[in-house]
Amino acid sequence: MDPTDLPEEVAERIFILLPVEDVLSCCLVNSRWRDSVNKNIIWKRHCNPNLHLESMPNLVKPAFEVPKSDCEDLSPICKYRLSYMREIHLRNNFRHKHCVEYKFSRGHIEKTEFLDKYLLLNDSYRNMFHVWDIHGSPIQIQSVPYLLQQMCTETFQTIGDCLLIVQCNLLQVYFVVDGMFTLKLCRIFDKEEEFSHTIPASDMMTSWYTSNIGLYPCDFTSINETVGKYFIGIVEPFRLKESVMHIWDFESGKKLKEDRIPGVEESIENICCGKNSEYLYIALYLHMFEQSSSDARCKIFCYNLKTLQYTQFYVESNHSIPFMLFEEKVVILPCDQWENSGSYLFLDSKTGKKIVEKKFDYPMNPKALDVYKSQLVFGSSHTVTVVDLDSQEEITVLPVDFEVMEVYLLDSDILLVGGVDYHFVVEVWDIKRHYRLYTLKEKAILLSGRSLPRLCLQGMYNIHVLQFW
Repeated sequence: MDPTDLPEEVAERIFILLPVEDVLSCCLVNSRWRDSVNKNIIWKRHCNPNLHLESMPNLVKPAFEVPKSDCEDLSPICKYRLSYMREIHLRNNFRHKHCVEYKFSRGHIEKTEFLDKYLLLNDSYRNMFHVWDIHGSPIQIQSVPYLLQQMCTETFQTIGDCLLIVQCNLLQVYFVVDGMFTLKLCRIFDKEEEFSHTIPASDMMTSWYTSNIGLYPCDFTSINETVGKYFIGIVEPFRLKESVMHIWDFESGKKLKEDRIPGVEESIENICCGKNSEYLYIALYLHMFEQSSSDARCKIFCYNLKTLQYTQFYVESNHSIPFMLFEEKVVILPCDQWENSGSYLFLDSKTGKKIVEKKFDYPMNPKALDVYKSQLVFGSSHTVTVVDLDSQEEITVLPVDFEVMEVYLLDSDILLVGGVDYHFVVEVWDIKRHYRLYTLKEKAILLSGRSLPRLCLQGMYNIHVLQFW
C-alpha cells in the first residue's frame, strides 16, 4: 500500500515512526513521496534541539549551502530537514577533522566552565574569572574579580543559564545580561536570608566579611552541591554529627530550609554528597575503629529537594565506598573497597533496592568516567568500556595505546579519550563503528558542553578551540 494515498495526517503518523535512514529513502522514491515526508513534524525528531547551526558563523570551508533544485515543481525544503542537513555537514567535518583552530594563553587556570557560547576560566591566582566568547574567533570580553580577596574557590560551576561561585560560605550567582556576566545575588549561605541583605553593594567586600563573619579561608571548610535550581551548602563543624544543610533557591535568592544530616550512632569521619537531576544523596563515612551495633562503614541517604524531605532510600556498606555514581535510574557502587574486582552494585535510584550485581572485565577508574543519556563509559588502564545503563550490559571495549586518564561523550556516538603516552594525547572515537577517527597530540580534554560545533582542548601553555562549523 502506498502511504501517500492515505490521508495526510495518517501518513505523517507513519513517517514519524520511521528511522531517519528510511525517511531519507522515501525522499528518493518520487516527487510525491518526497513532498509527503518534507514536513517539519517528521524531521524535527531527528534533529538535535541544542544545535542552532543556522545562527552560527560557518567558519569551515567549504561552507554549508542549501541545495538548489532544477525542478520548479518541488516544494522548498522544510526548516527541520535543512537543520538535519546542517547537522550531517557538521558531523562530516568532525569525523574528518575539518576544522579551524584558534589558540590563546591559558594562564594560571584551575578550572573551566562553559555556558552557551562562553568559555569561563577560573583564575584563582589573580582572584578573578575570565570570560571568552568562542562563538567564532575567540575573544576575551570580561575579567570579573571575586568578591573576596582569596586564592581559592570552593565552587565554580555553571548551572542552566547562570554561574555559581562559592568562597567560604559566600554564594555568588552571575547571570548573562546583555552579553555580560552580571552579579545578580550574593548570600551568606549558612545565615538567615535577612542577614545577606546587609551585604554592601560593592565589587570587593573583604573588610565587611572579616568584620561580620571572620577570617578566611582557614576558619572552616564547606561542602556545596546543586540540584536543579537548588543550592545546598554544609559548613563542616568540629563534630560532623552536628552538620546542617542550608538549602537555597539560587534563582530567587530565597532560603528554603535548614535541615540536619541524618542521625547515626557512630562517629562520622567524612561527609560526601552526590546528585542526579532530582535528588541529593548524602554519604556518611563512619569511624572504622569505633565499636557499634552495626558493621556499617558507610551509610547513604537520599533527600528530595522538591519536598524538602528525606526519602526511603537507604544503603549501608561494611566497607568504605571509594566512589559512587548517581544517575537518573540507577546508583552504582563498587563491591569492594579497593575497586580491583570489577564488580559493581546497580541500585534503584529511588528506593536503593538492588537491581543486579555486575562484573566487568576491567575495573572503573572514577577519574575517567562519564554518562550521557543511557550510556556509561569508563576507562581502566589501556581500555575504555561502554555500558548500557538500562540493561546493565557491556556494549563494547575499546583498546588504546596509552594510560586512560579521562573520557568524555560528546553524544551517543562520539567519544573523547584522553591520557598520557609520554605526552598528553586525545583520541576521538566512533563508538558505534568501534573505530578510532583521529588523534590529537600534546593536548588534554577541556569539557565543552557536549557540543560538536566546537571542541576545546588544553595544551601546556595554551587553550585550543577547534571550530568544526
